[in-house]
Amino acid sequence: EEEAGVEHGVASSALSTLGMLTSSWPLVTLACSAEKGWYFAASQDLPSGTVVMRCSPYVWAIDPEWINQTCRHCMCTIKPKKPTVSCGGCKKVWYCSTQCQTRDKQEHVGLECTLLSNWKLEGAFYSDEVKGHMFLLLRTLARRVAEQQQQQQQQQQQEQQQQQQQQQQDSEQPPTPTTATTQESDSATRLDYPGGWDRINSWADYQVLCYSYHAFPDVVVQSLRYWVADYVASLVAWAGHSELTSDVIMQVISRNKRNVFAYGNGSCAAPQGRCIYLWGSFFNHACAPNVIVANQTSDQQHQGPQLSFITCAPVGKGEELCVNYIDNGSEFLSPTGDDPYVLSLSERQAELLASFYFHCQCTRCIAESVTTHTTPPTTTTTTP
Repeated sequence: EEEAGVEHGVASSALSTLGMLTSSWPLVTLACSAEKGWYFAASQDLPSGTVVMRCSPYVWAIDPEWINQTCRHCMCTIKPKKPTVSCGGCKKVWYCSTQCQTRDKQEHVGLECTLLSNWKLEGAFYSDEVKGHMFLLLRTLARRVAEQQQQQQQQQQQEQQQQQQQQQQDSEQPPTPTTATTQESDSATRLDYPGGWDRINSWADYQVLCYSYHAFPDVVVQSLRYWVADYVASLVAWAGHSELTSDVIMQVISRNKRNVFAYGNGSCAAPQGRCIYLWGSFFNHACAPNVIVANQTSDQQHQGPQLSFITCAPVGKGEELCVNYIDNGSEFLSPTGDDPYVLSLSERQAELLASFYFHCQCTRCIAESVTTHTTPPTTTTTTP
């Protein structure tokens, strides 16, 4: 079902790719039910403090207020006294080094750079929050185009190889060897360059994530379509990608909105950007989570903006693994276990409805609703 996190018509090969997770992280198993949708469960008894998964993002973007202070590729903080490297085209992305700029080249140079060079969002009509989502939207569209270009390059290479083999058979001459220069050029255009980054996921895997923008209030859908989707669709059509229609962009907006993770590199309390983690999106929400999310510090040697998922309570075999979408289980992160910023039942319900468009029916909400003599709505909680 679409509400269970899977779009109708998505190829089964995408779901089989998700099955690769069990071999990479054997402490979790991917399950599905009509009530919960896709979710993770423990494959064995797990003590508190167990790292059950680490994952790298499919796409990520820097928030507007941090774009000239955070590297667009590895998301580390750009040192104040160190010369910055910016894109000479759009002049809207910065890097900590020329190496990171080179590694980000295939997904930035082209569609994203063109769109950033021509968008007119500096006015007061768009808040920083909306701009942040639009940065992520543009990178997601650029990722899709980059994948298509990679597929075309691979197809052209296969056709050239077939032509060389045919010529060899016709002339009985050995094939022309590939030069080192050609090999370096090919490797520099691959999406999995450099090899340390998790780039095995594809657009088909991304489409497995639920979008369901019809669950948004009508006024929100109309506003997003007019102010964001239609505007971006006109830009991408001008850039030569008319296949990215307003409807396609609305699906991307919804997928990103319902599956986004804030990311901070640890330099300050505030996050510097937002990312889409395909594996991480299959953790359902609970107001009393048994898993917390930890940001992996970014550096040149590491895999960039990673997330670690760590149990914060003992979990039994087969028990669902849940995170907290709004405060990351902040009371579990407090040394005293007493967090003054813990939200009340009504505050949590209001924020989840406003940000993720569902009513929570976790055990904590049900127990507190009995105490406060309120009845939670009957809408089911599924993987966003």
